[in-house]
Amino acid sequence: MTEHFAHPTPEEARRALAQAEGASVATPADRARLERGLIAIGLAVAALVPALRLTVGNPDAPQWFRVGGLVVVLALYLVAIAVATISMRRASAAPRGFTLRYNLGLGATMLLYAVYVIVQSVRGDDALPWPWTITAAMLTLTPALLGARAISTLALR
Repeated sequence: MTEHFAHPTPEEARRALAQAEGASVATPADRARLERGLIAIGLAVAALVPALRLTVGNPDAPQWFRVGGLVVVLALYLVAIAVATISMRRASAAPRGFTLRYNLGLGATMLLYAVYVIVQSVRGDDALPWPWTITAAMLTLTPALLGARAISTLALR
């Protein structure tokens, strides 16, 4: 390292900091990858709502279908989450503010999913009607979509 870079003048240091602060680390491709990842996770969670109603929440189905269907649904859910997470991790950087928007979108989605599971559990063998199930799935997806939309508006610096 040369003496010049080892001991910059105060003005050189200020310029270097200003340049570093204004530099764009995240790329549009990174931002798009992070958006798509949150949407994919939201879709996977929302798909669980009708899938659970169809399998374990279906009192007319035989027990083997209820349990076996639940196992298959959860396995597919885990694969979808893993694929989305791996895709998101391929982003080299995240725009400033990403974490807050991601956490809010995913947290609200999971909260609404938990509310559905609680309602379905309280009802026991009295299955939730399909129109309510579809509405619950759409409501569950909405925060993730809003979070992804908020991520799409973030500046890349």
